[in-house]
Amino acid sequence: MARAGQLACIYYNGERARPSRRRRNGRPGARHTTITLTSAPSKDAPGVFLIGLCIKDETGLRFDVHPTPGPLDDALPLALENAVLRCPALRDLIIVTPYKSLWNPANHTQATRDFVRQHGCRLTHAHPMPFDLGNMLAQAAARGESGPRRVVDQRLKRFVQFPLPDLLVARFVLAHLQDEQQLLLVLDRTNWKWGAADINILLLSVRWQTFSFPLVWTVLPHGGNSNMATRIALVERLLPLLQGRRLFLTADREFVGSAW
Repeated sequence: MARAGQLACIYYNGERARPSRRRRNGRPGARHTTITLTSAPSKDAPGVFLIGLCIKDETGLRFDVHPTPGPLDDALPLALENAVLRCPALRDLIIVTPYKSLWNPANHTQATRDFVRQHGCRLTHAHPMPFDLGNMLAQAAARGESGPRRVVDQRLKRFVQFPLPDLLVARFVLAHLQDEQQLLLVLDRTNWKWGAADINILLLSVRWQTFSFPLVWTVLPHGGNSNMATRIALVERLLPLLQGRRLFLTADREFVGSAW
């Protein structure tokens, strides 16, 4: 057990930390895909909802919109089916939506259930977070802003370029966890392509119940693994806010190292 102000590191083994990158049929596949679905009333047609969806995987981000002249509850499973059938066969499939009916596989279409069963996908679900990139794109598509493409690009650029004071997010999150004397920190790195550019983020989060809230992060100027100096600098930025708490740190085998 770690003393107050110290970090206890727990390293998962390779089998758990890095799932196989091969599909059940032996062909290469990505680690997971996230499908985000949301909706908004149509501005031009009363009584019609637009379902916005975003597919996020290692190939990038794709978003689309589906008009629903009929009941929304009937259209949601069909929109999910359309998104699933456009994805490669993956080991993990994460469905992010505020509509909890889609959290139950029994409410999916037969084609969706057949896809999941055929490829051995592990299904998980989550509620969308406000500033998640996939959720922002899905909401923009549902509001009819998916075309022309430059409209969404401009919105994303304005959001990304907005300067946040260092540790502002961490102070906000930890203020709501002030009664928690023991915190589980999660260190992870996410890397995907936006066109030819690498988007590579090293992120330190805190886990609370079934949620993980970002605290501090750094954007790496390259693709691939981080180095030890970058990890040390990231953790040291947060430590002044964690005095007097018992801390645990989880990470996968990329972050093994005795020096830090």
